[in-house]
Amino acid sequence: MKVSSPIIPVGGELPGDTPPRSGQGSTTNGQTGRRKGAGRFAVFNPFCDRTMRDLTGSELRVWMLLWRDCRDGVSRTGQTDIARRAGVNVKTVKRALVALISRGLVKVIERGNLRRGPSTYKVIGWIPP
Repeated sequence: MKVSSPIIPVGGELPGDTPPRSGQGSTTNGQTGRRKGAGRFAVFNPFCDRTMRDLTGSELRVWMLLWRDCRDGVSRTGQTDIARRAGVNVKTVKRALVALISRGLVKVIERGNLRRGPSTYKVIGWIPP
C-alpha cells in the first residue's frame, strides 16, 4: 500500500500547523494568539544574526546547550554535563565559559560545587556593540 503525501506549494503551510488567529483559541501557555516559546526566539534570533559569527566552535556549543537548558533565562547545568553533551573536554568548557562571561553573553548567578550541585547561569543572547 503506497501512501502519497500532498505537495505543498512554496510558502504554503503544513496541514494542522497553522497558528490560531488572533482572538480565537488559546495556546499551551494560556495566552491567546501566541505560541509557547515565542519569547525564547526573541533571544535566539538576535544571537544568530549578530553574535554567533564571533564565537569559536566550543563557545557556540556551550552557549547553545546553556540556552537549551534555560527556564526563564536561567540555566542550572554542570560543566561536566556540558562537556559530555558538547563532545569536548571540561577544560574547554571552562575556557568557553570564561570567554562567554567576558563577552557578557553569560552571567554566573551561583557557583556550584559538590555539595550544592551545578552552577546557575543567566544566558543572554545579544549585547549591543
